[in-house]
Amino acid sequence: MLHLEYNQLKWEDTSNPKIQKSIISTNSEMGGTIFWKVPKGEGFARHGHKGYEHIYMVEGSMDFSGVVLSKGDFLCTSIGEEHEALALDDSVILVMNERKNS
Repeated sequence: MLHLEYNQLKWEDTSNPKIQKSIISTNSEMGGTIFWKVPKGEGFARHGHKGYEHIYMVEGSMDFSGVVLSKGDFLCTSIGEEHEALALDDSVILVMNERKNS
């Protein structure tokens, strides 16, 4: 059993110095579960995944290729479905990927 307290997460920098992540777990397919802290106006370029991607909006709001998620909302992208993301507010998302980006 893995128990984490949200306020105890350890955040690390990414290739974008404004976006941070907290890796919870990874799997053999290079997927896993990661919290992402995304400031307003930042986001992720168009991409897809070789497996399903599940996104839960923890804080803030983000636009995922025209679908706006707010706190408590959930989105699942299909295998290979391309999308991009832009934070409309300072945001935190929990992302669970089966496999790495395609």
